[in-house]
Amino acid sequence: MDDETELRLVHEEDAEELFALVDANRQHLRPFLDWVDENTEPSHTLAFIQKVQEDFTREENITTEIWHRDRIAGCLTVEHMDRRHGHGELGYWLAEVQQGTGMMYRACSVFIDHLFSKVALNRLMIRASIDNLRSRSLAKRLGFTQEGVQREAYLLYGKYHDLAVYSLLSSEWRVARNDGR
Repeated sequence: MDDETELRLVHEEDAEELFALVDANRQHLRPFLDWVDENTEPSHTLAFIQKVQEDFTREENITTEIWHRDRIAGCLTVEHMDRRHGHGELGYWLAEVQQGTGMMYRACSVFIDHLFSKVALNRLMIRASIDNLRSRSLAKRLGFTQEGVQREAYLLYGKYHDLAVYSLLSSEWRVARNDGR
């Protein structure tokens, strides 16, 4: 991404550092992510990494860590990848201290380029809580179009939440980037 920041595939040896980052950002992440309370020790993070590595070998997801100045700053993934039909769903989170720096925008831009040009996906989707204004703003800045709202589609701490649904097509990304591919 730049001299200090890069995307790396998750690795088992990163489990302790990734867990420590989640733990330090627990209150920041908890309002929108249901897995935070289930991740209470490094072994939970290791199990997560092992699962996403297995999913990666089946071409069902690509999970990356955002590294900044040799420390993990967050995660960026494409889940529910369907290579046959050319689509997947982006998910992301960033440490609170990195919010507002443009890091997630840059990471998503690089990742989206890769997903459309190298993985050959045609459509990406983002689903975000209607209350998650930062995530929704990022989707719009990246050029995603809001398709609608899934009513009560996400159960979080015993309460259903509406999700805003956004999509971006490969053709739209190419036009926006003026690369003509």
